[in-house]
Amino acid sequence: MAITFTYLKIPKINPLRWLKYANNTRDDFFTNEISDYEQPEKYSQKFCHYDPITAQVQILTSKVTAYTMQLVDTYGNVVATAAASVMYNDTTSGYTYIHFSMITPVVTGCYFAKLTFTVSDILTSKYEIYYSEPLQIAATHPGTIIIDYSHDENDYGFIFQKSLLGLEYSGLAVVSPSTLYRIRVEGGMWMNDKNTGTSDDIYIDDSHNSRLLNSIPYNIYTWTIGNARGIPQWLMDKIVRVFSCAFVKINGTYYTKNDGAAFDIQTTERYTMRSATIETLLRENTYTDDYVGAVSKIPVGIGHWTIGFNFRVS
Repeated sequence: MAITFTYLKIPKINPLRWLKYANNTRDDFFTNEISDYEQPEKYSQKFCHYDPITAQVQILTSKVTAYTMQLVDTYGNVVATAAASVMYNDTTSGYTYIHFSMITPVVTGCYFAKLTFTVSDILTSKYEIYYSEPLQIAATHPGTIIIDYSHDENDYGFIFQKSLLGLEYSGLAVVSPSTLYRIRVEGGMWMNDKNTGTSDDIYIDDSHNSRLLNSIPYNIYTWTIGNARGIPQWLMDKIVRVFSCAFVKINGTYYTKNDGAAFDIQTTERYTMRSATIETLLRENTYTDDYVGAVSKIPVGIGHWTIGFNFRVS
């Protein structure tokens, strides 16, 4: 009888969903999970050229003697190999945290990320293989947003801050993190989804005379995750988990969930895809619009500009 043991943990907050490849089958891929009475669907996670592809895993035993992450095409050919680094080795528990990272190459089409672990025992050695859901790589993916994330402590099964372990790690500071993990997903913000609120302190006396003591205006930004077609539940699960992090950057700007906000997830009966909205605030509330750039000479002889519909500026 074979002795079984847990040798690996893959945190759910990873950017990719990982599926174990066993007995030459991939039956647990999203498209294969959909039941017969639901609408069939397929989904590929979006990556543009030069997007980072990253993963973090916990190796629980010294029986894992080797590990690699590769990008492979639909025929299994390797097109890129990730760099692997030990983020932390806990000598007490025996846990080793491994970070994999590669830059998406300039290729176009459907690919898979592949994790391979060599697990050795006294008499045997075998490969344990995991595949990501399919990745759709292209030069651009219109209608998508970039969500970068990090955290101010090590949590969710992840090491975000090696500095908290008393170790040096260039570029990942608690105060101003260089984000290591990224998800690109269908979504955006409608023009009507930017609103303004105020936090007010108002004094009202016994005669109901009122005085405004203090007022802080702020903007509320409602992001939509998923397009009209929607995204799979497994990806929505990751997005919700990502917004539990202290540092969430959307298209280059830091946001935080609004106080009391929760994901409003929309689903359709017998259709497995979904979309959601979430209210956010700017991480740093500002009172000015700041502009950075060189001053250019205004060209002469413009005459007039036409803006929009029948509106002229001379």
